[in-house]
Amino acid sequence: YLIGNQITGANSVEGYISALKRGCKVLELDIWDGEDGKPVICHAFEGYTLSSKVLSLKSVLEDAIKPYAFHTSPYPVILSCENHLSREQQLVMVNMFKTILGDMLATDPLPKDPTLLPSPEDLKLKVIIKAKILEDEDQTSKKENGEKKTAKLIPELCQIVNVLVGKKFKDEKTEEVKLIDDRYKIYHMPSLTESKAEKFKQNKPDDVIFFTQNNLLKVYPEATRAGSSNYKPYPFWSVGAQLVTLNMQTEDKPNFYNYALFRNNGNCGYVLKPSILTKPSEDIRSPKSVRVTILSGQHLPESTRKSDILDPYVQVKARGHPSDYQMQRTSTVSNNGFNPVWNEKLDLKVNVPGVALIYFAVRDESTLAKDPVLARCCIPFHSLQTGYSHVHLTTLSGEVMAAAKLFVHIEINDCKH
Repeated sequence: YLIGNQITGANSVEGYISALKRGCKVLELDIWDGEDGKPVICHAFEGYTLSSKVLSLKSVLEDAIKPYAFHTSPYPVILSCENHLSREQQLVMVNMFKTILGDMLATDPLPKDPTLLPSPEDLKLKVIIKAKILEDEDQTSKKENGEKKTAKLIPELCQIVNVLVGKKFKDEKTEEVKLIDDRYKIYHMPSLTESKAEKFKQNKPDDVIFFTQNNLLKVYPEATRAGSSNYKPYPFWSVGAQLVTLNMQTEDKPNFYNYALFRNNGNCGYVLKPSILTKPSEDIRSPKSVRVTILSGQHLPESTRKSDILDPYVQVKARGHPSDYQMQRTSTVSNNGFNPVWNEKLDLKVNVPGVALIYFAVRDESTLAKDPVLARCCIPFHSLQTGYSHVHLTTLSGEVMAAAKLFVHIEINDCKH
């Protein structure tokens, strides 16, 4: 909902509308008590508003969620609610969801002790509310002195939260979040900051892969990213995290990778995880060798340096599993952005094809500064077209350029052991 950075950036319903139009299927609602007794959405810290404007929850639901939830596809939208409300305004929130969204709400109860979540196909044209709710062990919570206090959450939330419940269990001694715990139900979805998720990825990657075979896991940016920058999403995809959330208002490379992954399935908002993450014991790793021959370019964008002609070269990178991080580049063609010819072979080895992305970048060689990226394209490995084809380039913000493209030949083979 922010248009800009985390401190001075304005809140706007347009932020939600823009995200939904781009195919986002998970939106954060940071909900606080409003002065008039009606919940508002804003960026705040310990109750102090950081953003310059607050949005009414009512306007977000009426003007953004209801009309645009299924703009790109009929598959479900998840509203991840950060609930900072008093008990009184929680009830107002529940009633708003029910009256404004009506039949769009996913309210059918799951069977007792379900073993599978409903599929996106089962939940077409539905809005899922994900939030913390009162469960049996949550009816009371302990103060530091051992006395019990009434939980802040209201039971009425259970009427609208039934598919995904915000929940994480901690080690009783260390207070560290646990992913392997028998108390997790199929509908429990923990949320981890990028640093905590990185710690799991580095120290217990198998725990993350095992957990995400049955449960959903959300990763989100650190609060310290005041400028609304983003982390790279693909390291967390490579261990199975399904909801790797980003600051969508920032046009950067992480968002570009995110768009590339989900474009792979018609930008419907959902992609199927590769078998190496869903059934790793049954998946046989088959490393691939990829030979990309960059033949030529057509109608490349002009140099950003005034009174200068483009001196282009092409980078090809593999991203995904850490073992696949690599880059190759062509030579530079001087003074020709109209129809440069390379005819150069670039070789990559992809060890984990199921989570790999292939990134193309056209750069302008400069002797005075870092070579700027002028155009780019990113393609999931399994979407690569072998043989001759054109790679259609986009601007840095992701807009397709009408004429700019690379003419390439791609050859993929099993690696010889």
